[in-house]
Amino acid sequence: MRSRLQHRSLRRVAVALGLVAAALVGTVGPTAASAGAGSGSGSGSGSGAAIYTTDFSDPAATSTEWGFQAGATTETGAGYTLAATPGSFTVSLDGIANLWVSPEAGSLPVDQVVTATIAKATGDSSVQAGVVCRGSLENDQGYGFVIATDGYYTIGSFAGPGAKRLVNAEGAKRTNAIDPAGPNTIRGRCTSIGKKRVRLTLFVNDRKVASVVDRTSQSKIGPDAYLLTEVAKGRPATVTFASFAISAA
Repeated sequence: MRSRLQHRSLRRVAVALGLVAAALVGTVGPTAASAGAGSGSGSGSGSGAAIYTTDFSDPAATSTEWGFQAGATTETGAGYTLAATPGSFTVSLDGIANLWVSPEAGSLPVDQVVTATIAKATGDSSVQAGVVCRGSLENDQGYGFVIATDGYYTIGSFAGPGAKRLVNAEGAKRTNAIDPAGPNTIRGRCTSIGKKRVRLTLFVNDRKVASVVDRTSQSKIGPDAYLLTEVAKGRPATVTFASFAISAA
């Protein structure tokens, strides 16, 4: 089951934290064995086996795997539009600040590597994008890895009613690993350290940008991985993704 989630934000403006979450659930799609077969191929990212991978080359397969209505290659909801075209998956926000989107990827391991290539990000200057690992709609939790074209980056934790930036908390740091013109490949790695800690590592264009250990044990770790798009609430933004992959860490 694919999901649309309007969530709290990891934007660099602290006042953006605290948005009320609302889950919008898609239709039931293909089995885990067929997910990714139409639009995805190759070896995926990370050190483990590829679980789901797509380059969005086949819009029909993308629309099925990502929960569009039968035969449709676009989906419009309250404040967002999704579009599948050959080689790209586009998320446009107009009225909401944050959207998580996931494919049908079957059962995922707790330790994950989630990778996406962001072809371009346009619209308001506050737009940023990335990936989420260990996400859970039911328990309202997950870890986000986010970048912006001006070099901004963060790793954040979503848990219950709040969102917390675990690195670059003031939002002042920048990295030259990000290409302002794009494309940029972002990779988030989530791995357990014992029973109560999680190491979170952000890579951009194969460069390690940040790593942090979350010592706040989440009560119920989610199993899901998402694409993440954010912008200042009420501002327009469009992010085009060129690939998405989930691997075991």
